[in-house]
Amino acid sequence: RLESKEALSLLQQLYSCIRLQTNFFRPVRKLVGKERIGARVVKHYDEPRTPYQRLVASGCLTEQAVRDLEAVYLKINPALLRQRIEQLQRKLWTLARDQKRVANAG
Repeated sequence: RLESKEALSLLQQLYSCIRLQTNFFRPVRKLVGKERIGARVVKHYDEPRTPYQRLVASGCLTEQAVRDLEAVYLKINPALLRQRIEQLQRKLWTLARDQKRVANAG
């Protein structure tokens, strides 16, 4: 269990990075229908797209909002983002291990 302010800060940074990775770089297939053939159910999916792509394609955003999202997308380097996520995870594991040592010693 992580209870320190340092852990909170690391988790906030990690969630921010994971949010970017999930919304801009992780495509998802959405279920569009099911069909029963005898005892089997066959599921039909659409093409994999990221939440960012789905939102832009939905047409519910203003032109300015689309441009703002595109600017965010173009600023992100996926390799650096992944490295940052791994770095934050390592820091959290180290922090958890250190807290466990202190708890076991005391």
